[in-house]
Amino acid sequence: MERPSGFRGGQGGGRPPAPELRLPEDYLIHGYFDANSNLREVLIIAHAKACAGVFGHYANGRKRLKNSQLRRFFNHARALEMKLIQMGEDHFPAIRLDILKLLPMALYANSREKVPDRFVTFMEKNVERIHTIRDFREGFLPHFEAVVAYFYYMYPKE
Repeated sequence: MERPSGFRGGQGGGRPPAPELRLPEDYLIHGYFDANSNLREVLIIAHAKACAGVFGHYANGRKRLKNSQLRRFFNHARALEMKLIQMGEDHFPAIRLDILKLLPMALYANSREKVPDRFVTFMEKNVERIHTIRDFREGFLPHFEAVVAYFYYMYPKE
């Protein structure tokens, strides 16, 4: 996979060219799964890459999303998965409430200028789509993991 032209990674000052400053237009419109109940491939490749690109871009004079903030949210989601495993699937309604809290957490981080508006939109669109254990474990988590992987590839820790 090729890095964006002109990108110098952690070399200081090198920023990739400005990507589209919003999530893809059709982002999550069709949910996490295709007609055959498989995770939609676009969420692992194209949309994950697009999300990572917009999170790492500076916009409106605000800082870009830092690796540590993205990792913080991802680790929190993984911790909720572990909680689900420990408590059992019959406790999903209670854990879903914790999943829903990802959005106010993102809003709070945004108010402190720790995460960009586009990350809040990402979290909002995803939280809206999580209604079942499967949505969470087989839809959201693999998609979020792909976003994290692309983000770390495109924007290495400085």
